[in-house]
Amino acid sequence: MKDKIRNLLTGRYGIDQLNRFLLSFSCVLLILAVFVRGANIYGGIFVRSSALFALLIFYYRMFSRNFSKRQQENNLYLKYKDKLLYGFKKIKYKLEQKKTHHIYSCPECKQRIRIPRGKGRIQITCPRCRHQFIKKS
Repeated sequence: MKDKIRNLLTGRYGIDQLNRFLLSFSCVLLILAVFVRGANIYGGIFVRSSALFALLIFYYRMFSRNFSKRQQENNLYLKYKDKLLYGFKKIKYKLEQKKTHHIYSCPECKQRIRIPRGKGRIQITCPRCRHQFIKKS
């Protein structure tokens, strides 16, 4: 039996990051379907069919022999995932900075300038255009 399974999986693409996402996404949808089933019959059908579709794509990619196509799909997934994560990290950084700094824009050139909080009224000099203006920090 081991040899049959080994021969079946030999030369197949296997599991990558996109497949891991598809598998966990379908598991989450199946768990969600348990709760949606009682609330709305059409919503439950939609959630279950979406989970089944994600599982079918998972198995199709896993047993595929077209390595180059599956790698292109995975690279595209990783590209969009990285963009999304970078956006969340950027938002998180901005929220952390708001606790300790004020962010002002220069009235002349619109350059963003970061000033520490708690310094009172200070004169700010724009590093780009050297325009000076007064703000409360």
